Amino acid sequence: MKQGYHVIYISRTQSSGFESSRTKSFETIEEAVSYIHDEWYDQFCADFEFPSDWDEEDTGMSFPKKEEFTLEKITKKMGKRSQYDIFSYYSQYAGLRPYELILQKH
Repeated sequence: MKQGYHVIYISRTQSSGFESSRTKSFETIEEAVSYIHDEWYDQFCADFEFPSDWDEEDTGMSFPKKEEFTLEKITKKMGKRSQYDIFSYYSQYAGLRPYELILQKH
């Protein structure tokens, strides 16, 4: 069976906690990371006006730079795991994780 990768993007509304997710599938990790770096990151920033609207006090972290989403860095952090939580944070204000981005081998 041929191995591939899923990029799973989960979003939750802050008012109700309603969760929705989207999954994109790729044959190689290079294709998956290219999508994350070249499309997902830019669209995520545009949709939510990040990093200018990022609330560092609420999230407890600075907004990640695009350079953190490279093949070298993601591959190193993922290691031999079959799933890696690439991006998520906890909103103290909303009491939940509003967004998560997961890379999963399948």
